[in-house]
Amino acid sequence: MAQSKMGELVDQLLRRARGGKLDWHKGVYSNSYVVDFPDISLSIREIRDNVFLFTLINDEGDGIESLRGRSPDPSGEVVGDLQGDDGIESLQGLSPDPSGEVVGDLLREIHNIARRQTFDVDGNIDKALEYLRREQ
Repeated sequence: MAQSKMGELVDQLLRRARGGKLDWHKGVYSNSYVVDFPDISLSIREIRDNVFLFTLINDEGDGIESLRGRSPDPSGEVVGDLQGDDGIESLQGLSPDPSGEVVGDLLREIHNIARRQTFDVDGNIDKALEYLRREQ
């Protein structure tokens, strides 16, 4: 039951993230991003190449439920495996969400959106282009 609700949570988070309706900030771990709500937070982080961890955090800062998914790297290869002793439920990138996509791919997309927003990637690209165009 918790796994299906977490899958629904991932789906809803992705919908909101795609719409630019979330305010992401850097998390406490390297390569992690967090969105805060009044009494919970959601965290997405790449824990190793192409392996993503999505965590529901309570108002005391405890991670109370997590999903982990592996996404193929850009070349299409699946890198590594999800075997580990960290106690985190592993979906091995194979559990489909309602739209038929793979959980790992959804987590990768959420992570990418969160990273781009946190670092204002598009704004910084525009600034760099502006500087370079002025130098011509």
